[in-house]
Parts: sequence; structure tokens; C-alpha cells
Amino acid sequence: MPVTPAPAPTESRTWTECIAVWALLALFFEVGLNLVNHRAYMGQDFYLHVHFTTQLLQHPGHWFAGDTTNRPLIFWLGGLCHRLSGGEAPYMLAALGCVVLNAAALWLLHDSARGFIASPVLRVAGLALVAFLPATLIGSVVYAGDAVAQLPFALLGWSLLRGAGAASRRAGWGWAGLAGAALVLGNFAKFTFIVLPPAVLVILLLWRRWERIGRGYFRAAIVCAVFAPLLAGLWLHHLNQRDVAGLPDRHQFNWAGTGEMTWSSLLLVKDTDTRIFSAPGYWDNHSEHGAIVQPLLVANSYSYPALLQLGTFTDVLDFSRRFVTGLDVPRPEPERTFAQWSVRGGLLFSLPALAAIIAVLVRTARARGRPAAAPADGLVAWGLLSLAWFLPLVLVLPFVHRAYDAGYWLPRLVLPALWGFGLVLFGSIDRLAARHRFLIPLSALLTAGQVWVQIRSVWY
Repeated sequence: MPVTPAPAPTESRTWTECIAVWALLALFFEVGLNLVNHRAYMGQDFYLHVHFTTQLLQHPGHWFAGDTTNRPLIFWLGGLCHRLSGGEAPYMLAALGCVVLNAAALWLLHDSARGFIASPVLRVAGLALVAFLPATLIGSVVYAGDAVAQLPFALLGWSLLRGAGAASRRAGWGWAGLAGAALVLGNFAKFTFIVLPPAVLVILLLWRRWERIGRGYFRAAIVCAVFAPLLAGLWLHHLNQRDVAGLPDRHQFNWAGTGEMTWSSLLLVKDTDTRIFSAPGYWDNHSEHGAIVQPLLVANSYSYPALLQLGTFTDVLDFSRRFVTGLDVPRPEPERTFAQWSVRGGLLFSLPALAAIIAVLVRTARARGRPAAAPADGLVAWGLLSLAWFLPLVLVLPFVHRAYDAGYWLPRLVLPALWGFGLVLFGSIDRLAARHRFLIPLSALLTAGQVWVQIRSVWY
């Protein structure tokens, strides 16, 4: 059966685009270096992660510590930096290493966009937006498993798309093997990677139904990127359960619902959500009836969509200033004003991104009998991989205890999905720009302004 090429643009790129990409990655490293110098890597559960790293150094054969969700990749990196630095500032070195890893992930993200976004301007704009989201900037330096999750995720999507366009059977097996290796590596970074092989299977079945890939690559990817990583993930989970047996689970669930984040708070916005436009911080508090109240941590005080918007477009935990101003004072100016503009301007991207995801899902569903009408391979791959990461973590929120005050709503947990949604957004703009060319300069201008306020909101 002949393979029908995906409706994707040429992968050509100019020197201008190459220079722009490397300039953005250099700026990304510079901002990351500034954050590391301000010790932003000492983020959530920092001392607990230091303890786990020490345990791993003392007991190298004991890979897992703490609970089911703590995976050893970040602790191995910390242990390596201990040895390389002789114990001098190992976590600062590890944070710099994480910035480099995330820069590599961003390069892969942009490179994959060349297969389904025709406009170089939109490809660069998409890279800039996701690279300089405050959630990305902070998540790339904090010493935690989230900092090493983006590279395997980006490598997975990049490899699958490269394999779909492979010129030979041997190349197809190579790309499929690389995608599988990314998934296996990811299981050492975050537990969430265990849910991605089924998403890969759905992507492959769609591509095969639309005759976008041949039988050879389909079979190779099923073996290498579905069954092999699924078995590896289950094996690692078994080892994890063995190592943490007897330890208390940090995450408590009530499958009847906790009432702490209701379904209406998860899915619908509230009138009071407008408070996010003042860019409140996680630690902000006020006195109410003689008690100290932290509004962001009060159950059902904000909706999840509002918290996601706030946490994505601001450094909501204020790690970028912890050792500059301290967290016992309000966020200073002008960073506070820039954070407010970041949250407000972010709506120009988050709302269209939601519409773009829905549109891709609808087009995918309608394309069962019309392969030519199906979305580009890249939109399908990044959209479904991102949803497979995002939905399990979000839909469980009504059932997990302390959903608000333990920070289960923080975007760091869904950051790889936010990157994928960003690609879907700019891929969808590119499709519309074929008829409405003004969207390209308009998107570039809005992105430049948004990136500026995002960087300034975390630069101390």
C-alpha cells in the first residue's frame, strides 16, 4: 500500500532562522545562569532531594527513594556533580547542567516544527514563547525531577516525526529505537512517562490509517516505542515498589472525591479568578478574622484554569527572588508589574492554544474516512503526546488530598505538555496564515512583547 505524504511544508531553513534560534538559546542560557546565581535551584523540596541524592551516593544500587513518584535521574545527575566538583556547590553545577539539557530539548522542539510549520518566523516565535515561559525558566533550574523531564519528552516527539519521514527501512528502525530509548530514559526522570506508550500507539495507528507511514516503520515503532518502553516502565515501577516498600506514601487519594478541588473548580472559571491579574504569589498572605490566610492555597478559592494561567506566566513560587528580597516581603517593583502584564498578555496565547487543541482533535476525529483532511503529522503527534501527559495529572486533582496547599496544581508537573500545546498553537496559526498573512507579523510582534515581560518578571 503506498504511503501518502503528510500535508507538511518543506523543512528548509535560512541562515537568519539559524542565527535567531541560537541567539534565543544563548539568551535562555543567560537567563538560566542568572537564576542559578540567585540560587533559584533551591526550589520545592530541595533539602529532601539533597537527602535522596546523598542516599543514592551511599547506596548506588538502591535507585529509588521516598515514594513512587521520585525517580533517580536527577539524583544521578546530582551525584555526578558531587564527584566532578569535589562536593563544592554540586547542586549549582547540576542546575547549570539542567539548563543545558533544557536548551537541547528546546532545539529538538524547534527542529521538529520544521516539518509542519512553514513560516520560519512562526517557528522562531513558538520557540521563544515556550522557552521563556516563567514556568519553563524556573522549571529548568530547580533541582527536581521536572528539570530533566523535558529532554526525553522532546526527543520522543522529534524521533517519532523523523521516523515517519525516514527514507529507508533501516533508518525507520533507527528512529523508532531512539524514540523507545527516549521513553525508557524518561521513566528514570518522571513517573508520568509510563502513560506515553499508549499515546504513541494511537499516533501510529492514526498515521497508518491515513497511509502516512509504511508497514516497516509502523512495525518498528510498535516494537521499539510502544512495547519495549512499556515493559521497561513496568519493570522500573516494580523495582520502585520494591525499594520504597514500607515507606509512607506522600500522595494520599480519596477516589470518592476530597471536596478540596471540586469538578467545577477544575473545569470552570470563577468570578473571583480575576484576582490572578494582580499576579499574586504562592506565599502571599493576609490576616482574616485573626488568622493568616494564603488565598492561593485555600480550597476552591481559585479555579484550576486560573491557577494554570498564573503559574505558567509568572514565577508564582518566587524562587527567582528568594535570596534577593526574601519571601517575607511582597514581590517588588518593577518585577511585580511585569508579572501582571505577563499573566494578562498570556491570555492572548493560552486561549488560542485551547482552541487549537480542540480544533486538532475535531479534525482528527473527522478524518477517519478522509485522510487528506487530517492534521499534519506534527500537530497530531505533539497534540496527543501532550494531552496524554496533561490529562492524567489534571483529572486526578479532585481525588488527591491537599490539591491546593501542596501545590499539585503547579504547572511544573505538566510543563512538557505546555511545550507541546505551544507547538500546536503556532502550527495552527501557520495553517490559518496561508489565507491570512497578517497573522505572521502580528504573532511575532505579540510574542516578542510577551517574551520581554516574561523575562523581566524573573530578572533580579
